[in-house]
Amino acid sequence: MEFKRAADSLPESFFETVCAFLNRDGGLIVLGVEDDGSVSGVDPAQSPG
Repeated sequence: MEFKRAADSLPESFFETVCAFLNRDGGLIVLGVEDDGSVSGVDPAQSPG
C-alpha cells in the first residue's frame, strides 16, 4: 500500500509506483492521503469527466 498526496494533480512518483507494483504482486495506491495516514483530500474539480 502506498499513500500519495494528490490535491490538484498526480504526484511525480505516481507512475514509478505503478511500475513497481506491476513488477511485484500488485498493490494499492491511495490518493489524497499523506505518508502518516492523514487525509489531505483530492480537489474534485481536477477529476476527469
